[in-house]
Amino acid sequence: MRSTRSFRYLAALVIAGAAAVVPGRVQAQQPAPGGQAAAPPPVVWPPEQMAVDKYKNIQVLKDASADQVESAMHHIEAATGHKCVDCHVQEANGAFSFDKDDKRPKATAREMMKIVKTVNDEFFRGQLTVTCATCHKGARPVGQTPLASTLTPEQIAALMAPPQPPAGPAGGRGPGG
Repeated sequence: MRSTRSFRYLAALVIAGAAAVVPGRVQAQQPAPGGQAAAPPPVVWPPEQMAVDKYKNIQVLKDASADQVESAMHHIEAATGHKCVDCHVQEANGAFSFDKDDKRPKATAREMMKIVKTVNDEFFRGQLTVTCATCHKGARPVGQTPLASTLTPEQIAALMAPPQPPAGPAGGRGPGG
């Protein structure tokens, strides 16, 4: 599979290079306002397949490429000590049904991914600073029930909700007022 992908990539580069030097195919850059030529858009070849186009029922990593989702899943596995089968349904023939939501740990993992994204967006300007490994450190706690088994998705959502200010006394007057 990898050699086929590499061959396609190499062939596309050769074809793109040949198209650039064929007379009559070269287009002049239109100058941008101010007299300077606009930079051409970057060429991505082969085009990346997006996660939403490859996977059914993807909910958190929608704007990632399919390759990034696969890498993220391997990171989560290494960072948390969980295996694929802990969250994903494995059929009798050994194949995974990634689109099924039959396991509670999968819902918990989605919520945790949202928490990680929120923390990175709000406190680290979108830089990936906090990851699963920040807390899990590569292993499940020994002898403890995994958090995914003790909290419902509703409880996790309540924990993620922004704190509400305490209700003041009636009439809106503060202490001593």
